[in-house]
Amino acid sequence: MANIEGQQIHVCSVRDITERKLLEEERKDQNNTLRKLVQERTCELFLANEKLKEEILGRKKISKRLSKTSLKLTNILESITDVFFTLNHQWQFIFVNKEAEKYWQKERDELIGQNIWEFFPKSLPEYYPLFMKAMSRRATSHFEIKGIHSDESYEVHVYPSDEGLSVYYHNISERRMFEKEMARLERLNLVGQMAAGIGHEIRNPMTTVRGFLQLLGAKEEFQQSKDYFQLMIEELDRANSIITEFLSLAKNKAVDLKPLSLNCMIGNLLPLLQADALVSDKDIIMELQDTVVLLLDEKEIRQLILNLVRNGLEAMSVGGKLTIRTFMAGTEAVLAVGDEGCGINTENLDKIGTPFFTTKENGTGLGLATCFSISVRHNAEIQIDTGPSGTTIFVRFKLPIDTPFAMVL
Repeated sequence: MANIEGQQIHVCSVRDITERKLLEEERKDQNNTLRKLVQERTCELFLANEKLKEEILGRKKISKRLSKTSLKLTNILESITDVFFTLNHQWQFIFVNKEAEKYWQKERDELIGQNIWEFFPKSLPEYYPLFMKAMSRRATSHFEIKGIHSDESYEVHVYPSDEGLSVYYHNISERRMFEKEMARLERLNLVGQMAAGIGHEIRNPMTTVRGFLQLLGAKEEFQQSKDYFQLMIEELDRANSIITEFLSLAKNKAVDLKPLSLNCMIGNLLPLLQADALVSDKDIIMELQDTVVLLLDEKEIRQLILNLVRNGLEAMSVGGKLTIRTFMAGTEAVLAVGDEGCGINTENLDKIGTPFFTTKENGTGLGLATCFSISVRHNAEIQIDTGPSGTTIFVRFKLPIDTPFAMVL
């Protein structure tokens, strides 16, 4: 209201607010749209966050499983009795197991990160080309080597990977020894078969010749040549003794097993053994412990003892002492014959027991071969311990666990 010249009037003002209303509606629509966008984005972020949580949880589970698998794999590699190690492309050690530590004679912390060729330069000339072949060609490589700190044989398997090389050393020394032993036994078996086949056939005509030499040597007209006849008879007897040893190699030779004591048999042979020792000015020492009664062929075991003792006496110089021992070792009765000779060199050690191999000037090479054959027929094993101070041969008679044996002296 307004007062003009004493009169009250009503004043009205009309304003167009259409534009403002439109702006407010537009702002409201924008706010609603923005609110929806925020809600939608918030929902997306929530879903993404939940998905991320699931992925993180899944990765943790995978990581845990990988960790367990890695631990199991490490435990497996640590537990194997063969050398295993891995190298990267710079020839540095990445992993080594316990056997690899023993092989390299270094602690794990000393090896990891070290270049194998710089750390072990002596291995470079021989082994580098073999390892390089696997690395460069990305192909598995297999070969044999000698140990870096020993003469043991190893079968090496090299496997290339994206990280470098995985290397596996398997000790085959025992297998090589077994192969040599099998080859020796095969040769022994072959000679045994020959002995069984032709030994008797050779001995029969020799017996005839010996008989006629004796007959002719007794005649008057041949008395001036009696020494020649005697020499021929002695040589025939020597050949006959060799054939007797040769026949002992026969694998299928029948044995007459009876309950006997090793100690008693050695005691019975002692006068003969001491006589052999006295002739060569040597001495025999007896160290007999309580042993069990064994199933033995008396003739064959006598021959085995005589061969071992005479070999030991011949290996020693004047004044040497030969020791004969018997003792129990678990479920084995052991006969040991030790001399004070110069020992057996490595080259000859692998050939010991091979028929016709001998280092003696007048030896036949059948003595120890016969001993090996006798031991096989008696379920026994011969072992040789040798060195510069002498050689000891052990004959180990295996005992059936479920068979009762009496202990005797």
